[in-house]
Amino acid sequence: MLSRIFSAVLLIAVTAIIATYLLLPSKENIQNNVWLNAREITLPNGLQMVHVPNHRAPWVHISVWYKAGGAQDPAGKNGLAHYMEHLMFRPPVGQPDYNFSNIVNGWGGDNNAFTSYDITAYFAKIPTLKANEYMRMEAVRMTKLEPYKDQAATELQVIAQERAQTIDSEPRRFFGEKRNAFIYGEHAYGRSLIGAPDSIAGLTYDDAQQFHTAFYAPNNAVLVIAGDITWAKAVSLTKNHFGRLKAHSTPEDNLATPKDNDQKKFVYCDARIQQPEIHIIYPMPPDHENKVESASASVLMSALEADPSTDLYKMIVENEKLVSSYSAQYDANLKHSAALTLSFWPSETQKNYNQTLRDIEKSLGQAISKIDQKKVDELARQNALLYQLAADTPISLAMSVGYEVAKGRALIDIKNEPALISSITLDDIKTLNEAYIKDVEPYSTMLLPMGDTLCAR
Repeated sequence: MLSRIFSAVLLIAVTAIIATYLLLPSKENIQNNVWLNAREITLPNGLQMVHVPNHRAPWVHISVWYKAGGAQDPAGKNGLAHYMEHLMFRPPVGQPDYNFSNIVNGWGGDNNAFTSYDITAYFAKIPTLKANEYMRMEAVRMTKLEPYKDQAATELQVIAQERAQTIDSEPRRFFGEKRNAFIYGEHAYGRSLIGAPDSIAGLTYDDAQQFHTAFYAPNNAVLVIAGDITWAKAVSLTKNHFGRLKAHSTPEDNLATPKDNDQKKFVYCDARIQQPEIHIIYPMPPDHENKVESASASVLMSALEADPSTDLYKMIVENEKLVSSYSAQYDANLKHSAALTLSFWPSETQKNYNQTLRDIEKSLGQAISKIDQKKVDELARQNALLYQLAADTPISLAMSVGYEVAKGRALIDIKNEPALISSITLDDIKTLNEAYIKDVEPYSTMLLPMGDTLCAR
């Protein structure tokens, strides 16, 4: 379904969407952007602040989004952005008892962070009365990184252990790294976000300092203030704590759209795997390059999703019994790339996975050809409803908006997206199909149990 701004929000069950059909936003409401009540301001130093009010409870959700992530790791130092994220929570020199998370938890709040390829984000849910103090703390973290050097070294051990537990010991996530490397090759998106073991071991305190100095600046960040706080108060706090910070030049984002790999098939075998997986991936340009194409991709994925009402489900799950389950999504979370991705878990009766793949691709083409204007209109209306429902999940909404703005999308485009989705036609779907799916050889990747005949090739 829609994956651009609501990867978290869109976990809402489709059955609930259908059951709530009468709650669909009116055409007038969609056109007037009432689904997203948000305003923005950019300070003279370049900091962009987005305010998303929600006064249902005395809490605020504050997040800082730096426009730098794993894709900005220097060559040979993959995992540096993630290391930087960890160090931001370490006590600074001279304050051994200072613990950022303990302070927030002591208020009854919670906080965390994550690193993606294009962005590193720090966020917290706190009582409204603590907003002033929390923003002061975040402003300090933006200006300097001064952890004890012995603790910085210890953090590398923490990250190495994290990799062992979440990547190396998880065959599907390990496969995900291998698959990215295969598809993206030498492009920055082909690197490990957390870092390869040898790269993690080679990271240093000075590397982190240099990364912080290069990328952590108000003119390279987005601040999102959401929840029980007025626009005037949000602007005042932003100016008081971040307005005094100095802007400085940051490295330009010179990443190009990843080049297509001549090799399209990748098989990885693992003795720990019992249930095989097959993935079909159709690369697309970044979502900001063509808004209609991107919106069409969202609607198309809704037509293909694993729901008993879709033609693809009836073909490959119920009738042909090619797979026991599958998923379909339009993944546009990367700044410089997007993809239509379908993941399949073959039925036990399927043993020739190359043939299974061919049969799935045939059914996929047939399912797309069956889509008519009535179906497109229905799906567009359902997808538009998701945006209206998103307003009822304020934290996920704030995180989604923050991610997209930091990725480079204009707030007005985010507000207008329900109207754009509602305008998609069957011709738009056909154009998308002709350009990126029909007669195009996709990437096909397989994760198979060791011992399968394809593993010996």
